[in-house]
Amino acid sequence: MSNLSEISNESTYFTNKVGYQRRALLRKTATLQSRQKCQNICQMLTPILGLMVIVVIRSLGSADLQHFADKVIYIPLPFMFNLDYTSIA
Repeated sequence: MSNLSEISNESTYFTNKVGYQRRALLRKTATLQSRQKCQNICQMLTPILGLMVIVVIRSLGSADLQHFADKVIYIPLPFMFNLDYTSIA
């Protein structure tokens, strides 16, 4: 006879079975995570460092950048084939 026929209540059988499976999966995951310490540290530090970069960029953006807007920017023309284009214009 099978084990299921010996159990009078099927719901307790399946509840216990799911509990054992859940525990085994948790144990397997914990074992794998404990072996990969460097990867876990990197996964924890990456979002923190990313947020720190965003804070720095945001603080630079909110700084007083008005004096940069008042400057005149000169873009020199390239000298193709060593020709001086300022004399042509």
